[in-house]
Amino acid sequence: MSDNERQLPPAWNDGGAAAYPKRKRNMTPQRIGLDWGTSSFRAWLMAGDGAVVAEKAAPSGILTVADGRFEDVFHAGIGGWLVDYPGLQVIASGMLTSRNGWHETPYLPLPASARQLADNLPPFTTRSGHTIHFVTGLARLDAGTTPDVMRGEETELVGHIAASDLPGGMFVMPGTHSGCRRRMAKSAPSTPA
Repeated sequence: MSDNERQLPPAWNDGGAAAYPKRKRNMTPQRIGLDWGTSSFRAWLMAGDGAVVAEKAAPSGILTVADGRFEDVFHAGIGGWLVDYPGLQVIASGMLTSRNGWHETPYLPLPASARQLADNLPPFTTRSGHTIHFVTGLARLDAGTTPDVMRGEETELVGHIAASDLPGGMFVMPGTHSGCRRRMAKSAPSTPA
């Protein structure tokens, strides 16, 4: 196992084995989730129910990629998983879909539901033949105002919101572009709090 990969113990993945002693989980990898932002490259090998089997991280954000060599960084980061588990679905979000990233995708206008976002994951095929489904950004494009856009961590919140039973709340997102998002209803995150 490399320095940038960490195998996670099953008890940590399932919310604590002691809390669910009879619960059994299929930890067979089913997909790779990738958050490739401005300053970091983070990847998770996930089971069918979203449990994290392994993770990798490197300070290889889009601003560090020389000469547009995104595919090289992609394979350096998760190439081993792609070989060990051929055919896994790869879903990627973050600034790699921006104008400065690997492949620019259009913004989906707000309001948007989790289903609308999931139905608009543009596929991209690498030179080596792997298909990546990009999570596009979201934008509020009110006439006469400056567009309010979201990518990366903010679009990842849509999945948390869709899976949550909470009536509302505040999400604090530490990182390169720290911020807070307020959740008002079962829809995409609102503007900064």
